[in-house]
Amino acid sequence: MDKIIKIITLLWLALLISPGIWGQRIKATATIDSVNILPGDQVKLFLEIDHPESIDVTFPIVPDTILEKIEVLNRFSIDTFQAGDEAFLKQIQSFLITSFDSGTHRIPPYWFKLNLSGRVDSVPTNEVKLNVYSIPIDTTRGPTDIKMPYGAPVTLKEVTPYILGIILLGAILFFILYSIKRRKDNKPIF
Repeated sequence: MDKIIKIITLLWLALLISPGIWGQRIKATATIDSVNILPGDQVKLFLEIDHPESIDVTFPIVPDTILEKIEVLNRFSIDTFQAGDEAFLKQIQSFLITSFDSGTHRIPPYWFKLNLSGRVDSVPTNEVKLNVYSIPIDTTRGPTDIKMPYGAPVTLKEVTPYILGIILLGAILFFILYSIKRRKDNKPIF
């Protein structure tokens, strides 16, 4: 009887310990740097995955437009670095996105493809919300004029050609008057 209890206890311990030893944590997440924006503001969408080095990961392809409301302006290269444990990698790809339509937009989950020694699997990211708030309009004031552009101050770079032109004209005028005076006095110009 004691032998059977020992065997059952060992089997239970083996079952409880083995997932922790042999299980591999693979975590895919999607985040944005700002959840609330105004129309036309730009934010970064980050797709990241933590995985063991032995697994080959294929990043999802993000189209130029997400759900017809969110535009992808720029794609950045995939950054790879060691996660806390040496056997794990963290890979991040970021996208510059914007939206011109107000409302709450849901960025759908993206699927990372995993390949471990011929075994193919996929891992989804989480869904992300993007709130685009419209600019409040004061209806009590009525229509207002568009402001005229502000005049920029004049810089030295802009004025330099005029200053040099005036100095050159002054030098030419001085040389002409000097040469006329020297000829009247019957003296050589130089």
